[in-house]
Amino acid sequence: MASLSEPYRVHAALHRTFDRIAVRPLDVHTRWGDSPADAVDFLLSRAPARRVPASTRAVLEDSLRPYATARGVRMRAGVWLVTAVRRDDAGV
Repeated sequence: MASLSEPYRVHAALHRTFDRIAVRPLDVHTRWGDSPADAVDFLLSRAPARRVPASTRAVLEDSLRPYATARGVRMRAGVWLVTAVRRDDAGV
């Protein structure tokens, strides 16, 4: 989920095929699920083999409850807006 969380890693992944790579921070509101329980399901789906006790799920749900709105569980997130131009000789 965070393998490209550093701009230099984005550049490293793109530099052989793209020019004018720009990585800019962008603050957005993200939706994590319909309810705190749904948001916990989403978070735990990032590690499919991970099982957590019911007590841990309850703590996670309680932590997400303040972010529950009529439009779902919403939180601010910092993401990257990446733009680039594909090279003509990229061979893709």
